[in-house]
Amino acid sequence: MLFIAGQALVPGTAILFSQNTNSNVNYDPGKRFSIRISGLYISSGELQNNVTSSNPIERDASTEISGGFGFAGEFTFDPRFGNSGIVFFLSSEYYTHKEDNLYLRFYVDTVFYTVRFDEQFYFLPIEGGIKWHLPVSTTNFLVYIGGGGGLYFGNRRRTAAGLESTTDNVKPGFSLNVFSGFDYYIARN
Repeated sequence: MLFIAGQALVPGTAILFSQNTNSNVNYDPGKRFSIRISGLYISSGELQNNVTSSNPIERDASTEISGGFGFAGEFTFDPRFGNSGIVFFLSSEYYTHKEDNLYLRFYVDTVFYTVRFDEQFYFLPIEGGIKWHLPVSTTNFLVYIGGGGGLYFGNRRRTAAGLESTTDNVKPGFSLNVFSGFDYYIARN
C-alpha cells in the first residue's frame, strides 16, 4: 500500500515544481501544502534480543547491525497563523534490512552454545505533529523545533539452520516525540 501511495505522490511533486518559473526564489512561503519525498540512510543499529525479560542482563543484551538505505515521505500544511511559522506535518518512512551471520549465545549450566542466524526486518513509522520555524530562519535555510506522536509498525524474520521463525502477534508501538532540525533549499522547492 505504501508503494502505491509513493507512486501517486511523485506526479504531484512535478506539478509543484512547474507552478512558478521564477528561479530566484528557492522557498515559496505562499504555498500552504507541500509534499516531500526523500531517501534516508541509517548508519547502524542494534537488535535487542529479549526486551520483555525480567532479568536486566538478558533484557539489555543486543546484537549490533550495519545500516542501510530507505525512503520517506512528508506532507505539510501551513495554516497561516499570522507570522507564527507553525506548520503541521504527517510523515512516514520505510526501511528494510537483512543481516547475515549473526550469532546468539545460549547458556545451559556451565556450557554455552552458539547459534548462527540471519535476520530480516522492516520498519514503518507514521508520525504527525507540529513544526515551528524559528525566527532565525531565512528563505533558503529553515531552522525548526517541534513535537508530535507516532505509530511504529515492524516485523522480523529469523532464519537459523534452515528453520524460519514467524511472529504470532505484531502490535504497533506508540511514542511521543520532541525534535529539532533544519532544511536547506539548494534549488526551487
